[in-house]
Amino acid sequence: MPLLLYSSNNNDSGYTLPEMRSPKIAIEIYRTLQILCANFNECMSPLAIPISKTATFTGIIPCGYVLIRSMNHLFIDEFPGILTYPLGVIILCTAGIAVLSMGAEMNDLAIGFVDSWSRTKQKDFRRILMSMPTLKVRVGNMYYITVTTIITFFKTCTDYIIDCIMTFP
Repeated sequence: MPLLLYSSNNNDSGYTLPEMRSPKIAIEIYRTLQILCANFNECMSPLAIPISKTATFTGIIPCGYVLIRSMNHLFIDEFPGILTYPLGVIILCTAGIAVLSMGAEMNDLAIGFVDSWSRTKQKDFRRILMSMPTLKVRVGNMYYITVTTIITFFKTCTDYIIDCIMTFP
């Protein structure tokens, strides 16, 4: 997907290949990516991504609560899994950021690709391109992942951690 970034307006980045300057090759690759995205959404979006988000969500909140409460040495003596705790926090935060940021980046690159090619002077090609849907990673049938999804997810986690700290002093 990163190969498609702004390839029509002579914009160069680390992701742009010279072969992508051709509309025919660019549209073939984009159609292939649409098929892969549709297959991914059919297989993974109904259950795998919501479960991944829920597992990360339900793991980050207790870990954040214990981390903040252990700063005053209240839980350090009582918490039995103290040896695996730092690794668990790293894995949970990395999993949440990785899954959501990849989905958001794919959507942003697809929108950038469509915008880049839609500014060309080839009217027929613009019509074909604008009729094609952008690439989106769906979460169930509810919504698709964007950058605001990542911000909302981690804001909600932080809010629940604060609620736990206020509720269970």
